[in-house]
Amino acid sequence: MNFNNKKPLIMDGAMGTELMRRGIELPLPLWSAMANIDQSKHVTEIHEDYIESGSNVITTNTFRTTPRTFIKAGYSDLDSLKLSKQAFKMAVKAARDARNDKNILIAGSIAPLEDCYVPSKFPGSVIAKKNTDLLQIWFLIAVWILCYLKLWVAMMRLKWLYK
Repeated sequence: MNFNNKKPLIMDGAMGTELMRRGIELPLPLWSAMANIDQSKHVTEIHEDYIESGSNVITTNTFRTTPRTFIKAGYSDLDSLKLSKQAFKMAVKAARDARNDKNILIAGSIAPLEDCYVPSKFPGSVIAKKNTDLLQIWFLIAVWILCYLKLWVAMMRLKWLYK
């Protein structure tokens, strides 16, 4: 990334609000998580709109993509894990697709464990650590994949240059 560190970075705006503005229902507790699966085209388009509007940082639509949230929505433990992983991967893919080859940073997003930021609703350190550890692993895998792809593209360019 080539950014002038003397200029401020411009971050995107709300994803959920934009999805709702486009007529997509976002029931709680999942909010916009299922949009990554059911409305992925819209998620990508919203990222693209923010980039076109001047944002040079877009945020993955991973706000509610935790297994805990899917369990709260009534899914089984196994389905919650599968759906949260799928929603997470598709959120990262939507951001990457929107960025294309532009000089845009992608930031991750994690929601609070409960539906609000009220400290009394905090479920405890053990539950918090379990949930955030899983998301940290997923974000690290996503970053590794991005780095690998950039390396592969660079190697292919070098190979082409030396033909």
